[in-house]
Amino acid sequence: MKDLKKELYSIMKELDILHEPCSMEENKTFKELRNKKENLPEGVYKYDNSDSYYRLAKTDLSSEELNNLMMYRQTSYLRTIKNSMVFFVFLTIASILVWLFFAFNY
Repeated sequence: MKDLKKELYSIMKELDILHEPCSMEENKTFKELRNKKENLPEGVYKYDNSDSYYRLAKTDLSSEELNNLMMYRQTSYLRTIKNSMVFFVFLTIASILVWLFFAFNY
């Protein structure tokens, strides 16, 4: 169960959701804690490729509202992908028609 939560936090960090970097002073404090092999405070996590730390931001959204937000964002991103695909399909068809026009016109 703890691994699933860690994976969720990792994905949230990757997607830049509810994540805020810690200050320089906090980074120093957390680095000292890590060097002493002590646990970090709850809600504080280390970036994978640096010595910086971040914490999950608190929000007034419930789990259901957060899930709805994610679904709306996903729908928005999918709509953008669909519109891009429609554009490139139209561009391809138009270029084929132009090519056919010039190919059979001579």
